[in-house]
This record gives sequence, C-alpha cells and structure tokens, in this order.
Amino acid sequence: MLVMTRSLATLLLITVLILPGCRNSDDPEAAIGLSASTFSFTCTEGGANPPDQTVTLTNTGGSVLEWTATSSAPWLTVSPTSGSLGISGAALLTMSVNATSQIEGWTGSTSTVGALAPVEGPTAVWTGSAMLVWSGSPATTAKFYDPATDTWFGSASTVGAPSTRMLFSAVWTGTEMIIWGGVTTFCSGPLNTGARYNPSTDAWTAMSVTGAPTPRLAHSAVWTGTHMIVWGGDG
Repeated sequence: MLVMTRSLATLLLITVLILPGCRNSDDPEAAIGLSASTFSFTCTEGGANPPDQTVTLTNTGGSVLEWTATSSAPWLTVSPTSGSLGISGAALLTMSVNATSQIEGWTGSTSTVGALAPVEGPTAVWTGSAMLVWSGSPATTAKFYDPATDTWFGSASTVGAPSTRMLFSAVWTGTEMIIWGGVTTFCSGPLNTGARYNPSTDAWTAMSVTGAPTPRLAHSAVWTGTHMIVWGGDG
C-alpha cells in the first residue's frame, strides 16, 4: 500500500497577477485564499487511481487577480491551471493522482551507437546535462551520453589524460571532471596522481601531488562544492 501525503504548498505553485481596477483607496489589495492546505491520497502503487480531491481558491482582497496553478509532482495534476478572480470571486481546483506514475523500475535500454568500447572499471560523472564516462585508459577518449536523446556524443582529447589505471575515483566540480588515484595493474603499487578534464576547453590538466593523500585504490571521493574529499581505500 502506498500512502501519498503532501502539503499543497509543496505540490502546487500558485502565481498571482494583481490587476488594477476601480476600488476605493481604503480597499485592500487582492489576496488569495485556499480552503485547505494539506491533502492525503491513499492508493496501491500501480493500481487504481484514488478519488479526485478539490480545493477552493478565493480572492479575499479588493482587486481583480489572475492566477495560475502548476504541480511539482509528476503523479499529481490540477485543473483548471489558470483563471481570473474578481473581488470575492472563487474557483474550484480539482487535483487528480496517477498511481501508475509512482512505479519504480528501469525503462528502456540505452543506445550503444557511438558508445565506449567495453572496458573494465570505467567511471562516470553527471555534468548537469549528460553523463561523462572515462575508461581508465589515456588511449581511449572519454565520451558523453545524453539520456534525453539516448545518444552518445563528443570525443574528449587524450592529450594530458591520466595514465592507465583502474579502481580510481571521479568527481564533477560543476565545470571539470577530476580523476584521481587508483592502480595501473594489480601487480603494481597504487597511485596518488590525477588530472582534471574541462569539457569547455577539451583539455586535461595534471594535478599537483604536493600534499596529496597517500597512494590508494578503491577509495571514495566526493565534491563539496569547493573541495574534493578523499577517504578510505587500499594503500
């Protein structure tokens, strides 16, 4: 059983435009009111939709207003989505839930056209618009994948790319992908080197090893917004 309880303020964005009209100077400006602010929908995930619920939108002020209502949840719709309310006017909004949109699961399969050749242990970061994948080999170019169009694109420069490695970390800074650490082979020692890749310039920049963590592989790394933090791993 899936219970969906949400605040209307979270799910519905109501935008108001106050229109000038004939009113006394002492009359209040237009003001919007709701008959309720919290609603609860109960249904079985993937089952029948629960009954619709309604909320009354009112103009409690002294001017005409235009309004729009949108939902921030994919499973919730509202109707109507816009309108005009005169002084003391009211509008009835109907909220409907689509229970099937809550179902979790994999959808479709990604295209392999233009994808990287199969490799062991690549890493990927999300750039904000595409997935950027680096194989772990300086001889193999990094590539981008756009899930919106299901296409692979780009061919990152290999000049200055990190040396061959596996079990390394990758983070996205907002403008660059940082590759660090790892190990070349299981018979070699771990690394504490790395490089930064900037898609806007298509260039790799080597990282300083001064003050770097001790060489390691299979570690974790995160980007805080200003710094990369490295923790754990085998050294």
